[in-house]
Amino acid sequence: MGLFGPNIKKLEAKRDVQGLLAALRDRDNNVVKGAIEALGRIGEPAIKSIMQFVGDEEKLFIYKEQPIMALGKMGALAVGPLIELLRRDDFHISNEAAKALGEVGEPAVNPLLQLLREEMNFSMQSFFMQRHILNILVEIGKPATEPLYQAMTDEGWQHVRLALAIALGEMGDGRALKPLVEALRQGDAGGYVARALDNLGWTTTDAVEKAYYLIAKGHWGIGEFRQELYGLGISAVEPLIKHLKYADRNGQKHAIEFLGMIPDKRSFEPLIGFLNDEDSSVRRMVAGALGSIGDPRAIEPLSRAMKDEDKNVRESAAGALRQIPEGMEILIKALKDQDSRVRMSAAQALGGLLVEEVEQALHEVTVYDEDRSVREAAQESLRHIAHMEHDLYGT
Repeated sequence: MGLFGPNIKKLEAKRDVQGLLAALRDRDNNVVKGAIEALGRIGEPAIKSIMQFVGDEEKLFIYKEQPIMALGKMGALAVGPLIELLRRDDFHISNEAAKALGEVGEPAVNPLLQLLREEMNFSMQSFFMQRHILNILVEIGKPATEPLYQAMTDEGWQHVRLALAIALGEMGDGRALKPLVEALRQGDAGGYVARALDNLGWTTTDAVEKAYYLIAKGHWGIGEFRQELYGLGISAVEPLIKHLKYADRNGQKHAIEFLGMIPDKRSFEPLIGFLNDEDSSVRRMVAGALGSIGDPRAIEPLSRAMKDEDKNVRESAAGALRQIPEGMEILIKALKDQDSRVRMSAAQALGGLLVEEVEQALHEVTVYDEDRSVREAAQESLRHIAHMEHDLYGT
């Protein structure tokens, strides 16, 4: 190693920090590893040079990874500098600092908890930093459990109590179970809570709790998950309504879908506001869900939705009105609306109703409506009604 490349032993003996930093770029992995270990043994005298090296914006990150690893070899001496690097906006540097702090272990626990307390705000950046810190503490493991538990039970830490409980749950500490289940029932728990409960081997026979748990898991695209959630029936309604409040847009769409699949009048108020959502796919889904629920209070907002600029929303609103007993009269009146798009949606929706009044109104449309598309829609609905009558009466 000394014959054709840097002599790590001599560089360490001379406390030649710059020489060791240069050796980190060597192509020989054994040289690089030796330089990291040597810098770690030199300790405090090397910290300033390492921090300057890592902070040099002209240097590529691939040359900064090893110096940060060297800090992780220094133990308690490097905790402050590593936390400084952890707070950098540079993802790569922050990530390597997190790994190094995990290697430092127990001496990093209290400084990391102090940093966590400083990050007690509701910004997205703060959320990611909290998760970063907690992941490090989970990596440190057993030495972090008691400090985490003490913080979790301290009133001054209430803003991050759930995050602390998640970390303890991921570490297998049963004392986290109660706050995790409490968070689950509040309806704003996510996958982190569900995974922590899984790690603790938690199960429940309470159907409502089960629904909260399944929603927190968020496996919406998996058939078995969907069947299990749907199978909980009305027990899932309250959890789905809460999810509608706290979830991101994708989660809201899934909640709307399931609230339509499990009709319950408790869903009317939470859903009705989404009928004015800027996303047409959401308006379409809500209209369909309101039809399934069948609450007469939905007639007026669904009537307005029949004038929506989006064709799919209009059709969904018309179909929803058909499912509400009082909605048939609204659809028949809509056949004379000034807007041909509304008339067409109404004509299409009435095709499934075996009612004499409906057939008469559709016949009039086929003769008198000025719009060919509307007439054709009415004719198709009449054909559909005729097929239904044949199937029922054989005529």
